[in-house]
Amino acid sequence: LPETLLESELFGHVKGSFTGAIHDKKGLFEVADGGSFFLDEIGDISLSTQAKLLRFLQEGEIKKVGSTKTETVDVRVICATNVSLKEKVEKGEFRLDLYYRLNVIKIDVPSLRQRRSDIPLLGIHFLDKYCKKINKKVNGITDEAMKYLMNYNWPGNIRQLENEVERAVTLADNESFIKSSDLSEDIFKYQEHTETISLLENTDMKDAVEKLEVQMIINALEETGGNQTQAAKKLGLSRQGLIKKMQRYKIEK
Repeated sequence: LPETLLESELFGHVKGSFTGAIHDKKGLFEVADGGSFFLDEIGDISLSTQAKLLRFLQEGEIKKVGSTKTETVDVRVICATNVSLKEKVEKGEFRLDLYYRLNVIKIDVPSLRQRRSDIPLLGIHFLDKYCKKINKKVNGITDEAMKYLMNYNWPGNIRQLENEVERAVTLADNESFIKSSDLSEDIFKYQEHTETISLLENTDMKDAVEKLEVQMIINALEETGGNQTQAAKKLGLSRQGLIKKMQRYKIEK
């Protein structure tokens, strides 16, 4: 919301206080009197609104836009942020006094990659949710696909996981399981990259090079539908050179 509207939404306004204010309006803090008020992404509000919010938290009083009268309300305020407020304070983007006024009870919610053991439970929860939503029966998630989900770093946290499962449910066949091929390219490529790094770290150079060559050949053949000429071109090899490597590594066409 624009800053002028935000103040009106939070604290209310009186009739005639600005163009379009055709009647008195209660602010959300007044509506929440006796209850709780949740402010998401608190780090994004402007400095001037921060000052008004600080006054409200300190005094428990609101003053509607265009009014000279203050009113007392009893509201528990809960705030959330996905950025460090301390860093915003240091940059001068967030008031230090408001930071300490808000920071009475602090709960740090760890990111999804810090609690990977939750991923199978959340994955099945979202699977059930979207099967019901789109009226489709998907029997579960394969072990390989679940390994991909468990290994991914989830920069978008639970929202990203939910979107990923919704996408997979949409793409999966009815009465089937979600397979690794149903997952998005980001997760698929991340898994391949992770496996490559692990391979290079845990084998000697000769084995690592051979395994890397095998994987690159398989990938090129898959991407070209098994066309050896096109696969060889992608790999910078002659067709005969590719065939010899396929024979050496016992890769079937």
